[in-house]
Amino acid sequence: MKQYKALIIKEWHTHRNTFLVPSYVLAVFLLLSTLVSVFARIRYGAPTINLNVSGSFGAMLVLRNLHYLMSVVLGWFVIVISLQLNDNLLNHDFQKKCEIMHGSQPVSMVKVLAAKFTFSVPMMMGQYLILAILSSLILSAVVAFLGFNSWIMGLKAMLSPALLVFVSMMVLSSVMWLFSSVFRKKAFLNLYVTLIVIESLRMILIHLWGVSNVFSPLRYYIQAFTMPFSILNIQSTQVSLVMESVFSQQNLIRLGVSILMYIAGYFIYRRRELS
Repeated sequence: MKQYKALIIKEWHTHRNTFLVPSYVLAVFLLLSTLVSVFARIRYGAPTINLNVSGSFGAMLVLRNLHYLMSVVLGWFVIVISLQLNDNLLNHDFQKKCEIMHGSQPVSMVKVLAAKFTFSVPMMMGQYLILAILSSLILSAVVAFLGFNSWIMGLKAMLSPALLVFVSMMVLSSVMWLFSSVFRKKAFLNLYVTLIVIESLRMILIHLWGVSNVFSPLRYYIQAFTMPFSILNIQSTQVSLVMESVFSQQNLIRLGVSILMYIAGYFIYRRRELS
């Protein structure tokens, strides 16, 4: 356990700037929004905002969807940073010419890669949840001045896509993990080229033989990326509805494939020649 903790601390000191990019961006966004709001208040006076939307869409539903949309956009950004972090975690030692030194430490490869995985997915998810809750509280505080009490509803809407964000992160991070294990340089570029080539071959196969049910990896990962947006049309943020969507057979298969990719990446990375 001490070795594992030391490895986590090592990854933190090495990659904390990349890890904290979502926090930095959110902080800058909030700062700029505050400055613009203060300037607009001084220059133009208090704005007149009408959230009483006519029809079946009331103000609270608009606010709920706004909280949800903010959570999904934040989740997408965290997932993108997680992909970059995977490449950094697995190939930073090679790029800095210190693979042999770190590879000679008396620590099992299982602990080394477990620490890297923990840093790239569970800890990144923890950061996402903290930022989502913080964003929800700030938005609720702003709309409270307009007379709308959206604290509880906002938190529920913010956290409702969290499990879907986790599944999406696992699916996308696992393939990036695998390619980062195989390619020490330009792993993302190689992943992108591979998906495009497979999709091109798939389209040729469909055109020549008329086969329409050929699996598309590119579409698979696009669907995984857009998955957190899939429950926006649900008019309630009940956990049971979200849980049913997360633990569908399709998502369980996605998680199973992701675990297999992580395992494959472990065996490939363990057999890489140190340089």
